[in-house]
Amino acid sequence: MLKIYTVILLCIVLLAGGCKKENPEPDPGPYIPLESTIIKGLGMNTPLTGKWDWVKAISGTFGTSNPVSTGIDEKVVFTNDSTMTIYHNNLYYYQFKYLYYINYKFGSRTLNMTAIGDSKYETVIKNDTLTFSTFEYGNYDQRIYVKLK
Repeated sequence: MLKIYTVILLCIVLLAGGCKKENPEPDPGPYIPLESTIIKGLGMNTPLTGKWDWVKAISGTFGTSNPVSTGIDEKVVFTNDSTMTIYHNNLYYYQFKYLYYINYKFGSRTLNMTAIGDSKYETVIKNDTLTFSTFEYGNYDQRIYVKLK
């Protein structure tokens, strides 16, 4: 009887050891087209560098909001070391790392794009106004800021 258990155990060990374990390919991270240029940190200023004051948000789902309707005075600071810090009512709220891309190819469009965490936003800066738009189809969301002097 012990011999049968030994043979069964040996078969199980051989079968388990002989199975090839699937090792998924490592996640390559965000897709970065060769034509785009990453501008980030390393002592470089980007067009985002500086302090920005939130003006309003426009959402296809939630409508329009602003500091008066939410009671939140939001300031965002982008530094040249790829750090974005958010303050709500002059109190530290959150910090992210960001990447800023110029000439990012998105379908047939070429645009500037900011990656913040796992999210990507079309980034438009005109004069002293910064607009982040969602970087996905079928969902329209924008956050608009003005640059503080």
